[in-house]
Amino acid sequence: MAKMQAVVDKWKRKIWFTILAPKSFDLREIGETPAVKDVNLINRVILINLGMITGQKNFKHIIMLFKVNSVKGTNAYTDIEGHKINPGYIHRLVSRRKSKISDTLTVETADNKKVKVSALTLTGVKVERNKETRIRKLMKEAIIEKAKHCAYDNFVQEMVFGNLASDIFKKVKDLAPIKRIEITKSKILTSNKKESD
Repeated sequence: MAKMQAVVDKWKRKIWFTILAPKSFDLREIGETPAVKDVNLINRVILINLGMITGQKNFKHIIMLFKVNSVKGTNAYTDIEGHKINPGYIHRLVSRRKSKISDTLTVETADNKKVKVSALTLTGVKVERNKETRIRKLMKEAIIEKAKHCAYDNFVQEMVFGNLASDIFKKVKDLAPIKRIEITKSKILTSNKKESD
């Protein structure tokens, strides 16, 4: 009985905190979570459907990862940790007798953040190996170029809202019929700040 009482007392001590998305997502409320102390929330990662944040169903296959970086009062503030696409969504897009061209690379953003990015191009027909190589090279170039000119939070938005995929499409459309281009995953690795910062 004493053990049960201890569990109940611990639960009673917990406070409910409101989790907020970063400024780039307008500090929208993305959830609530209980914790005994605010420090227990620091570095906690929250996964949420992008469609839920934006209210747009066409983004429901994208999962955003937010990490709590600070707590003020009962508000928990987050940074973008990365994103990923629901594997089932990709599986439904892939067809036989078509080419699936994927690549993963690490890029650096304009504000010196290193980001691991995975991209996928699906063609409407099976393409030759040399064209696959060319498409993969152009995908890389587009991703590197976009990262170089964007701060990290803006780069994430370019990835998840389709602007980067559009850039890739413009580069590869003349090589093969393109069915779909997706930035399937991203994850921040380091801030890579210079010593003078």
